[in-house]
Amino acid sequence: MSNSDKILKLMEKNNGYVTTREVVSNKIDKKFLSDMVKKGKIVRISRGYYGLPTYIEDEYYKISSKSNNAIFSMTTALYLHNLSDRTPLYFIFLYQQVIVVNFKKKKE
Repeated sequence: MSNSDKILKLMEKNNGYVTTREVVSNKIDKKFLSDMVKKGKIVRISRGYYGLPTYIEDEYYKISSKSNNAIFSMTTALYLHNLSDRTPLYFIFLYQQVIVVNFKKKKE
């Protein structure tokens, strides 16, 4: 199986999308993405984000793939869970933040 076929198989799993990070994590050189774009097999949607030529851009996937700590919330989350039929005017999401607190015990 060629690297181009591996990339297309990854895209099938992700509903027609793939990120550079996913390609590299599968031990495929990212230069194959550029080659496939030049040949017209895939389309570069934005930096690090590729789709099939017949793609319909999915903004939710794009945001979630670019930021690992983003959590969709409020009206955006309601829409994603089919609890609202109104498409949000803008995305509302939160970021997880890890706070490390170092308490030192007082010597008595």
